Amino acid sequence: MALNMMNEAATRYRTQRVAISHEHRASGITPEGRDFVAFNRCDDGSVTLLLGDVEAPSINGIDPASAIANQFALVSLFLSRPSEILAQLNCMLVAEAFSSHCALRANTLVCRFAPGVPYMLYASAAAPTPVLFRDRMTHAALPAGGCALGTDPDAAFEDLTVSFHAGDAFVAFTDGVSASRTKNAPRGKSGISGVVEAVRSAMNRNQIPNCHDVFAAIEQRNGGLYTDDATLVVASAFAAM
Repeated sequence: MALNMMNEAATRYRTQRVAISHEHRASGITPEGRDFVAFNRCDDGSVTLLLGDVEAPSINGIDPASAIANQFALVSLFLSRPSEILAQLNCMLVAEAFSSHCALRANTLVCRFAPGVPYMLYASAAAPTPVLFRDRMTHAALPAGGCALGTDPDAAFEDLTVSFHAGDAFVAFTDGVSASRTKNAPRGKSGISGVVEAVRSAMNRNQIPNCHDVFAAIEQRNGGLYTDDATLVVASAFAAM
């Protein structure tokens, strides 16, 4: 179902508060790299979110995932546009890859939620497709794509705008979630449709999806077996009090 972007009728409450939750499942299989997630809440009430999956070994004893999260904490204090944040993170990874003679790749998503505005911004660097839920039965897979961080020094990233109102839920995840296998079809992957079904199952219990319940629904299908680290983030919008 197509989403109305900036021109959606202003009959719903504007977003004044965003609650962000996340959970992680380690696969124990992937030898190098891991997921990372970080948040930065500014004095004006805006929240910037980082979610990603890095494929790289430790470099001189430094974990690349931690280095990305630390750099994000710094640049997100001064930059507000997700595309600009991704560009800075990309410069860091490209420089590290060059100096260490090591391949670095990070599939990454950066989002920004601001109080008092009925929309959110996000930019993707080869991240899995996020999904926006208006309610249990109304959802849309959002545009993603882009170039993974660390792979192209000239990579450009695009800010995308999506209407985001009270009652909405923005669901993002690493590929360990969507690529998890099912017990009855071990060669088949959950895919985005499997994530959507898991979120709907969680929304049967709560109006706003809960990360723990979403993972519980996924693990009914995959038996708790993940072929890659899996991280799920849910950003929920609430009306002003």
